[in-house]
Amino acid sequence: MRRFLRTLAPLRLYEEVRARKIVTAHRGKTSLLTSRLVETTRLNLIPPSLDLRDGIVLDLGAHRGDWTASMLRLIPDLRVLAVEPNPTLFKVLEERFMDKPTVDLLNVAIGSQRGTAPFFITGSDHNSSLLPPRKGMDRSYGGGWNVDQEVPIEVITLQDAVGNRRVPLVKVDIQGGERAMLEGAGDALDDIGAVLIEMVATSHYEGDASMSFLHEELCRHGFALYGISEPRRDISTGAILWFDACYARLNDGPL
Repeated sequence: MRRFLRTLAPLRLYEEVRARKIVTAHRGKTSLLTSRLVETTRLNLIPPSLDLRDGIVLDLGAHRGDWTASMLRLIPDLRVLAVEPNPTLFKVLEERFMDKPTVDLLNVAIGSQRGTAPFFITGSDHNSSLLPPRKGMDRSYGGGWNVDQEVPIEVITLQDAVGNRRVPLVKVDIQGGERAMLEGAGDALDDIGAVLIEMVATSHYEGDASMSFLHEELCRHGFALYGISEPRRDISTGAILWFDACYARLNDGPL
C-alpha cells in the first residue's frame, strides 16, 4: 500500500501545482484545499484568461450555495448573483451568505418568460425542477426522483437576471430548464463570457433539452466547447448520464 501511495504522490503534486496556477491566473487565493476546490467548482474547465472580476458571476440553481461558497474561498472578493427557486433552500442561502456583501440572492426560477409556474420538489431536492422527472430515473441514480410536492414559484428570464451587467461566467444547474433559459435569454448571452453547464446524455425530465441541442445553440451564439468534466454514470448499466461542460468565447480576444 505504501508503495502504491508513493506512486500517486507525483500525480497529486502535479494536480496541486496546476490548481494553484489556475487560481493564480484568476487572481485568487490558494490554500491547502486549492486542488479540491478547483475541481468541485469546475474552475479547471474555464479559460484562465477569463476575468471573473469583470462584472458579476451568475450561479443559476444555487441549491445550498456550495458552489458559490467554494468560489468565494478561491476568490474572496468575487461578486455573485445566486438564483434558487426552492423556497426552503433559499432560506439556507439567506442564512449562509447574510454576511457576504458581494453575494446577491434571488428566489426565482429562470425560464422562457416572466410569470409563475409549478415547481416539482423531489425526494432529493437537488433533482427539483420546473419539469416533471422521467420515470425510471430512480433506477439510474438509486432513488431521490419521486415528486413529493408542487409549489408555485416566480419565473424570470435570463435577460431579467443579467440586466445591463457584464457577466464573465454563468454556472447553470437548473435541472432540465436549459432550453427555456436559452429561449428567454434575449441579448443577455452577448454579455456573457463563458457558460458552465450540465449536459445530459440521456433525458432526465419531460421536455428537457438534448446534449446536441444545447451544443448547437451555444455554438450559434458564439461560444465554443472549451472543457468537459468526468461523467456521472448510470449505477446499473454504466452508461453516461451527464457531465459538466464549459462553453466560452474564444475568438473575441481577451475574455
